[in-house]
Formats: sequence, C-alpha cells, structure tokens
Amino acid sequence: MQNKLNVVVIGIGMYSVGRETDGFGTILPALIEWKRDNDNIGKVFFVGTNVKSAQIAKDKISKIKKHTGIELNFDVFPKKGNVDNEAYKKVLSLIPRPACSIIVVPDHLHFKVALDCLNANLPVLMVKPLTPTLEEGKKLVRLAKKKNLYAMVEFHKRWDKANLMLRDTIQKNNIGNLLYCWVEYSQRKSIPTEIFKEWAEKTSILQYLGVHYIDIMRFVSNAIPVRTMAIGQKKWLTSKRLDTYDSIQCFIEWMLPDGSMFNQVILTNWVDPESSSAMSDQKIKLVGTSGRFESDQKERGIKINIDNVGIEQPNPDFCHEFGNEVGRKEWRGYGIDSVKNFLTDVINIKSGLISLDQLQIDRPTFAEALISTAVVESAHKSLERKNIWIDINLDNKYE
Repeated sequence: MQNKLNVVVIGIGMYSVGRETDGFGTILPALIEWKRDNDNIGKVFFVGTNVKSAQIAKDKISKIKKHTGIELNFDVFPKKGNVDNEAYKKVLSLIPRPACSIIVVPDHLHFKVALDCLNANLPVLMVKPLTPTLEEGKKLVRLAKKKNLYAMVEFHKRWDKANLMLRDTIQKNNIGNLLYCWVEYSQRKSIPTEIFKEWAEKTSILQYLGVHYIDIMRFVSNAIPVRTMAIGQKKWLTSKRLDTYDSIQCFIEWMLPDGSMFNQVILTNWVDPESSSAMSDQKIKLVGTSGRFESDQKERGIKINIDNVGIEQPNPDFCHEFGNEVGRKEWRGYGIDSVKNFLTDVINIKSGLISLDQLQIDRPTFAEALISTAVVESAHKSLERKNIWIDINLDNKYE
C-alpha cells in the first residue's frame, strides 16, 4: 500500500470549497479534518472547468490554512485557458496517480465523470444523487463490481444523530407497525436562481434535495419502494426564466421486509424567502400503530438574532466551524463524518481490514443508491404523465 493517499476532488463549487459563500463548503473542511487526524493523506487535486474557479479554490484553501493551521498539500486545475470541461481527465492520468476520487459536479454530469473515474480504477465518493436515471446508475454499479472498486454516494444524513435515533426507534419496533411518513424539505430562492442557476433546469428539487429523505427512509426501515406518484408546480421560477419546478410533492408506497406496506409523503420546494432563518427547512414525522417519531431538523435548539442580520438558526450538527482551545478553527458534523468515513474505508480496503461485501451492508454504495434513483426517476415520469402512479421495478438491482 502506498504511504500517502492522493485524492482528486472533481468540482469546486459551493459544496466543495464554498464558492460564492463566506464559508469553505463541506468537502474542503472534511479533508482538513482528515489531515488533522491522519498522516496518510498525500496530495489533493482540486479540479474545476476554468482558471477563474481554480483560483477561487486556491484562495479558499490558502485561507482555511490560516484559520486551522493545517497544511494541505494541494494543486488546482485547470491552469490555463478559458474553459476546459475535461480538465479532470488529465489529473486522472497523473503520476503518481490519485488513489480515490470525490465527485462534486452538477447532477447531469454524475454519470460521465463517475464512469471516467471508475475506468481509471479509482474508488469514488459521489455527492447525491447517484444519477438522474436508473439505467445510468446500473451501468456504474456493474462497472464498479467488475473492477472490484468501492463506490459510495455521499448521503451524509445517514450520519445525523437524529436519523440514527429514528432508525433505532424503528428497528426496536417501539412505534409498532409503520403507517405513514411525512417529510417537508425546502431551501431559499437563491439556490436555483443564483448558486445553481447554470444547471437548475437540468435537475429538480426532488432529485437535488428530496432524494435525501428517500434514502433515509430506505436506511431506517430497510423497506423497498413499490410505486410513486408526484405533483409539481411551476410558477415563480418560470417567471425568472428558469423552466423547473418550484415545488414537488412526492408520494411513495414502501414495502417492509415482512411484506407490510406504509406510505411516505415528501413535500419539497426551493423558493423559500431569503429571510428564512436557515438555508434548509426540514422536518420528518413517522407514525406507527404504537406511537410516533418527530424530528424537526431545522430546530437544532439555537437561535441567533443580530442587528441588521435578523434571526438565524444554525445547524451545529452538519458542518460547523468551531474555535478550539489554541485559537484555531476546526469543523465537526455529520457532513464531515461522511467524507472522513469514505477515506477511512478506502484505507481499510487497501489494508485488507474490511471487505467490499461488508461495505455493501454498512454504507450508501452505488448499488444501494439505485433505490433512491429509481424513486426519483419514477416520480419524474409521473410528473410527465399527468400525475399517475408509476410502479417501481428493482429486479436485479445489484447486477
């Protein structure tokens, strides 16, 4: 095994390095925290599509070093030219080559970039969702299986303590037979109109955001989706010349391992006011024959009210910056844990400490993510076909 784990990060936007924000995103802080705790991270290659975004990433990395005192050995690409949509391919062939890849690109590019990384024999961590279509997802699963590669989707909500409590409650049968689940998940208008404006029309609020709680339902219940139906509204965003849904309501019928059925309703939108006290407003309720579980995942118990800023409700559990005892900054949260777990898994696989078969059970691998992909694709078909119910066929989903 090589002494140092070289990593390529493909995509250097908001979630990767905090572009267009005052922060540093999630991927960059997670790599910093990995470096703080481990001596086996080598060089990190951050790859965008133009020199301007690469320079922004470079500035962010230099700034976070001053905040943390952690030195990250890095390089940024592309180094010249106006636009190079395939700059990442050059990095995949570098010597010494990267040992794993983290893909943080728009939804519609997931398949192409993941395909290239797997063909380069790199383990992959993909930001959610897996792919827009089940066909694309299955091709990636087959390729990863053929090459015996670890491929995981960064469904960070699986590491959220609130969702782990929900899972334990269900697994212990504390609320009895499941009847229905209700989810509300929304974000501010600036997400589709500013931050993701270039590709907002190529995704949907259900695919980009709601997919989290499809995966969480699978994670906490071990259920399989049977059919789905969706209703959507196009009003405000179309007035801004963005042809995408303001809001989608998705209805899913699930079957538990014992054959019993329950329903889930996911209400999503990305047209919340900019004055909202948090970027994401999210709630989940699950009702059974013996009780209920309610989790307001926006209300994390903290409210901050400052002149000329207004009320903020930060989430200290996702990816938050904290000062430590020596005056430096460090990041903690389930967003950090998700990325660090992937890197740990890659090391453990190389060391023979864990098998790919075991990770298929414990992690949101590409094969596991086919389930949420199938639901989203079927929901989109429902929207196209005047809101009819669409059956979900997951036969041979791991092949």
